[in-house]
Amino acid sequence: MLAVLKWGVGFALVVIVSVPLNGLLISMTWGWFVIPATGARAISIAQGIGLSIFLSIAGSVATTSLRKFDLDGETEPRAVAAKALGMMISVGIIVPVCTLVIAWAWHAFLM
Repeated sequence: MLAVLKWGVGFALVVIVSVPLNGLLISMTWGWFVIPATGARAISIAQGIGLSIFLSIAGSVATTSLRKFDLDGETEPRAVAAKALGMMISVGIIVPVCTLVIAWAWHAFLM
């Protein structure tokens, strides 16, 4: 039972960090790229979070049949949970941070 609680807390922490991080990413890149190109108005981090949630839903609906969570034959619950948590960390935190760094560099040095 304690192991399940620890994994649940781990998943919750990833979501708590990744949601505002994605909102920040969208808000900042919107200001760097969309506003100068289109003259659109700025969006807040809260609006960026909403847009991130919308894009996540739209993306998952569009690619549900294409994406499979590959367990490589793993059946032990701890290994499955570790793989799922690792995937959430990479998709929810590492990818947005790397995207923000690349977008910042593009904005700062090439625009």
